[in-house]
Amino acid sequence: MRMSDSDEIDRLILELNATVQHGTAARGESQRLERWLSVLAERNGSDLLLVAGAPPAIRVDSKVIPLAEGPLDGMDIEEAVLPALAPHARRQYGQARVTDASFRVNGVGRFRVNLHRERGRAAAAASRPPGSP
Repeated sequence: MRMSDSDEIDRLILELNATVQHGTAARGESQRLERWLSVLAERNGSDLLLVAGAPPAIRVDSKVIPLAEGPLDGMDIEEAVLPALAPHARRQYGQARVTDASFRVNGVGRFRVNLHRERGRAAAAASRPPGSP
């Protein structure tokens, strides 16, 4: 039986509300991502770049600056980013191996997160919307 568009929207709303109400558990699992995004905001950067085989890096004034952390592998990236995603975005990544989502770090700001595959391994980019503090 196929869900109607209305049923799909209702399911998505329930999921989003559940994420907001129970988001603290997922937030605890995404501490690495929150730390990297905090550094990005502190340095007034525009993007966080996570690529397997390289350290996490931020873009500040068009320059890519590696953070003082060893190279990541695809599993490191998925473990840092997946818990920050809403259930529908995690499902989309599981099915299509690419997803876009919004992630808020309290006291830091809101970020657009893209989790995808590059050369068969997880990679991610997070950006601050224009005009973010």
